[in-house]
Amino acid sequence: MEKKLKILMIEDNPDDAELIQQFLKKEKEHCEFRLVMTEEDFISGLDEYHPDLILSDNTLPQFNATEALEIFRQRSLPIPFILVTGTVSEEFAANIIKLGADDYILKDRLTRLPSAIDAALQKKKSEAAVRHSEEVRKLIMNAALDAIICIDLSGIITVWNPQAEKLFGWKEAEVIGRKLSETIIPPQYKEAHNKGFDHYLKTGEGPVLNKMLEMSALHKSGNEFPVELAIAPVKQSDGDFFCAFIRDITERKKSEDKIRFNASLLNKVGQAVIATDINGNVIYWNNAAEHIYGWTAAETMGKNIIDLTPAQQSKELAVEIMAELSKGNFWSGEFLVQRKDGSSFPAFVTDSPIYDNEGKLNGMIGVSFDISERKRSEESLKSMEKEILKQKVQEQKKITRAMIKAQEEEKNHIGQELHDNINQILAGTKMYLSMIVKKDESVKEVLQYPMELIDNSIEEIRLLSKKQVTPLKNIDLEELIRGIIRNLAQSTMPVSTRFEYVVSDPLPDDLKLNIYRIVQEQVNNISKHAAAKNVNILIKAENKAMNLEITDDGKGFNVNGKRNGIGISNMMNRVESYNGKLQLKSSPGKGCSIKVKIPY
Repeated sequence: MEKKLKILMIEDNPDDAELIQQFLKKEKEHCEFRLVMTEEDFISGLDEYHPDLILSDNTLPQFNATEALEIFRQRSLPIPFILVTGTVSEEFAANIIKLGADDYILKDRLTRLPSAIDAALQKKKSEAAVRHSEEVRKLIMNAALDAIICIDLSGIITVWNPQAEKLFGWKEAEVIGRKLSETIIPPQYKEAHNKGFDHYLKTGEGPVLNKMLEMSALHKSGNEFPVELAIAPVKQSDGDFFCAFIRDITERKKSEDKIRFNASLLNKVGQAVIATDINGNVIYWNNAAEHIYGWTAAETMGKNIIDLTPAQQSKELAVEIMAELSKGNFWSGEFLVQRKDGSSFPAFVTDSPIYDNEGKLNGMIGVSFDISERKRSEESLKSMEKEILKQKVQEQKKITRAMIKAQEEEKNHIGQELHDNINQILAGTKMYLSMIVKKDESVKEVLQYPMELIDNSIEEIRLLSKKQVTPLKNIDLEELIRGIIRNLAQSTMPVSTRFEYVVSDPLPDDLKLNIYRIVQEQVNNISKHAAAKNVNILIKAENKAMNLEITDDGKGFNVNGKRNGIGISNMMNRVESYNGKLQLKSSPGKGCSIKVKIPY
C-alpha cells in the first residue's frame, strides 16, 4: 500500500484551500491535508502532524510565509516548503527562494503544482542521501586507523580526520584552509612537493600517486618521524582533490632495525636459524641455514617449512613438531633432515614458540646444526667399546681355557698319585697281610674279607686314575672316545653305541682334550640317568670348524627345569671358552641331543 503524502497547508481562505486540495487529490490519490491559519497552529502542526510537505500562502491576517519559513528553517526539517500565493513580485519570489523555500506557485497556475511537489520531494530525497553519504563518509574517516588528509588543487587542506590530529598534533580547526606545505612537510621535502604539485597540474600525472611511499613527516612540535603514505587523486565534477592515507611507522622502523641487527648477528653464527609465522611459512632463513640445507633464503621465503622437508618420515615429524609449537610447547631432539639435493644428515634441533608484545603466539623459531661428525665419532666410539669388550671376553676365555688346562694337569697329577702311590701302599698292605696268613693259618678267615676290600680299592683307584689321567700332548681323540664307548658297553646296562669320526684337519691338543671331556661328561649323564638303549656320537672337523653331536633315545628331561648337577654347565663353559656354541634339545620321553660347534 502506497504511503500517504501528509501536507500541512498555511491558508486563511477556505475556498482557496478547498480548491487546492481537490486539485491535488485528483492528481495524487494518496494525499491528506491539515489546514492551519495561525503561527501557533503551524508550530503545533509541525510537532504533532509530522508533515511530508508544507504549502504556504504568502499573507495571513496575523502570520505570513516569511515568518513561517523562518520557523521552518530553525527546525532544519528535511521536507519541501512551497509558496502557493495569489500575486508576488519577482523580487519577493527571488528573496523567498533565497531564504529557503523550494519553489513558488501562483494560484492561477495550479497545474504546475504537482510537478513542483514531485521535484521538491525528489530534491529533498537527494539531499538526504547526500547528507547520509556525507555522514557515513565522515564516520568512516573518523573511525579509520590511518590519518586521512585531503587537499584541493591549491594545496589547501580540506579534510583532517581525528587520527591526523593525533598523529601530527594539529587540531582540525588549526589546519583547515592552510596549505599542506605549511604544516606537516619537512623543509627538505617542500621544494620537491611544490614541483610535483605543479607537474600534476600541467600534465595530470604524478610519480608518487597511487603508490605506497615511506618518508619523513613533521609534527607540530617540530620533530620529524617516519610515515608510510599513499596519495590518490580524486576527480569530481565540482573540482579535483587529493586524498592521503598516512600511518606512523616509527615502531616498525625500530623493529626492522632490530631485526636487521639481529639478522646480522644470526648470519655470523654457525647454527641454522629459521623462523616461521604461526602457519609454518618461512619468514627468516640465515646464512648457516643456506649452507646446511642447500636452500637460499630467497627460495624459502613464504614457503611452508613442511614443504621444504621432502622425506615422508621427516615431513611427519615436522608436522608433529609444528603441532607442539602451536600449543606453546618447546621441542628439541635429533631430526633426520633432507637437503635440497635429496641427501640427508642428522641434525639436533631446538624449536621455540614466538609471542608478540601482547603474549599472543605468532610464530616459531628453530636452531639446528649438523651432528654428522658427532654421530660418526659416537659410532666410532661404540665400535671401539665393542672391540674392547670383545677383547676382554676373549681374554676371559683364554683365562678360562688356561684354568681348564690347569685343572686337567691337576687331574693328571691326582690320577698319577692315586695310581702310583696310593695303589702301591694298598698293594704293600695286602702283601703284609698275605705274609701273616702264611705264618698263621688261623687268621686266614679273618683277613680274607679285608684283603678283598683292598683288591676292590686297588681296582677302583685304577679305573678312577684312568678317567683322570689323559695325555696332554699328541692326544689320540678317536681312541679316547672309543675307550669311553668300551666302558659304556661294559656297564651294568649295556648300550648300543654308534661312533663316527671324520676329521680332515688336525685339531689342537687342548681342543681335543675339551672335546673328550664333553663327550665323557655327556656319556656319564646318559649312563647314570637316561636309561638309553642307543647312543650316537659324531665328531666332524672341516673348514676350520669342529662339530660334535651326541644323541640318545633315553627318557629325556625338561631343559627348562631345575638341574641338580653341574655337568651341562661345565660343558657350556668349555664350549664358550673356545667361542663355540652348544645347542641342547630334550623333552620327557624323547631322549636328548647335544650339538656343539667350535671354530679353530
